[in-house]
Amino acid sequence: MASILIQITSGPNEPTKAALGFLICKTGLEEGHEVNLFLAGDAVLLIKEGILENLTGLGTGRLLEYYEKIIAAGVIINLSKMSCDARGISDEYILDKPLKKCKPTDLLGFALSSDKVLAF
Repeated sequence: MASILIQITSGPNEPTKAALGFLICKTGLEEGHEVNLFLAGDAVLLIKEGILENLTGLGTGRLLEYYEKIIAAGVIINLSKMSCDARGISDEYILDKPLKKCKPTDLLGFALSSDKVLAF
């Protein structure tokens, strides 16, 4: 099986593309692959209450459904710390959630250690 990094930069204003990234992550996990998920830019907004529960992509499905399956598989979703800081997502907001703020060097490390990198 492969090691895959999925990076999503599409946020709530691009619901189809954002949901597709989560769908591919869920699918990769179901197929037995090791998957890292990294949200950057406006994609960090996808984990906010209200957006997570209501975002649906045209033909790509409900974000919440994929998020729940990804979390159930034990994946910790990596968030760009710089993107979170710029968009007001505090450390307290992600506390007790399967989310982790990361630096650019972490993203580079994920990419270099992955067999494949997909971006949405």
